Amino acid sequence: MERSRILIVCLPFVAFLSFSHCTLPTQEMKTGGISQESIKVTQTDETKKIDQEKLKEEHADLLQEFANPAAVVTVLLSEQDIVGYGVLIRSDGYILTPDYFQPFCEEPVVKVLLSTTGVPVNAKIIGRDSRSGLAVLKIDADGLPYWRLKASEDLRAGDVLLMVEPNGPVEFVTIVQFKDILFGQDSFQIAGSFDKRTFLRGVLVNLKSELVGLNLSLPDAQSEKAVLFSLSTSYAQYVADRLIKFGKINRPMFGVAIQELTPKLREAFFIKEEDKGGVLVSIVHRHTPAARAGLQVGDAIMEWDGKPIKSVLMFRRMLALAELGTTVRLKVIRQGETKRIAISLTDLHLSLSPQPCR
Repeated sequence: MERSRILIVCLPFVAFLSFSHCTLPTQEMKTGGISQESIKVTQTDETKKIDQEKLKEEHADLLQEFANPAAVVTVLLSEQDIVGYGVLIRSDGYILTPDYFQPFCEEPVVKVLLSTTGVPVNAKIIGRDSRSGLAVLKIDADGLPYWRLKASEDLRAGDVLLMVEPNGPVEFVTIVQFKDILFGQDSFQIAGSFDKRTFLRGVLVNLKSELVGLNLSLPDAQSEKAVLFSLSTSYAQYVADRLIKFGKINRPMFGVAIQELTPKLREAFFIKEEDKGGVLVSIVHRHTPAARAGLQVGDAIMEWDGKPIKSVLMFRRMLALAELGTTVRLKVIRQGETKRIAISLTDLHLSLSPQPCR
């Protein structure tokens, strides 16, 4: 019973505020949305000390390839002040970057320094998202070199990655642990011998030259060393697509707390063996779409618009990808009986994206 109570305390925040992870850190200035208190270095058996010299010798071609990374740009507050980094994700000038801008800028325009020209150019802030700590910029150009955001589901603890900044490779680092937000392994912690400045500027590539992560934060301002927190490119692509299309991320409200269906819970709520997967509704919040549609505590949600729900993570993902104003049709098992419930998704009544700089 105690275990269920712990789950219920954590999960209402997940489902009621759309898909935010219940342990997702809060926004801090210049850290891209990750707080110092929320990050703890957890070494695993898979995490080994990196032999930088050996890796440099083994992957000399990789280091040469990124000696001048044309798709990584430097973000400036003025022509002298370096804020951090960004990465070109489309040939027509869209740049994905950590959200550095709220504490500083007075206009919705900043400058970026292209590696190919070395000349600062104006970049308009297209959209910003406080939950992920990411922003999208746009420069007036076309035919630019860019980096496709590769899905990063195949990353593992202990994997070696190369950190790259606008001036070239920095060093090899190791993945320590993961956090799931939407797509599984959405963010991960890395360890290495990098110094304090690095967190502002580095992207991560795997040993196949594929972009797999964007660095966001420095957890210990008192230390000369650092452990970084990075967003995977799977999650970054989701954020970038919506910022480019809408200028912000509209997160639909649903209004329930959910938890995984264990074998004991399946038995207790009369779910038959042939009914695979599903998530259990543990709380229904009043005055929400779920409450208005008649969803009840103890309901097992088995399908979302005909697609089987296999886990809490999958439910969060489907909710996040749903469009505002649409109606989703759920297959629900209630006390052993199958029901069909339609829920109209409305906007979350909470501004999760900061206002543009003015």
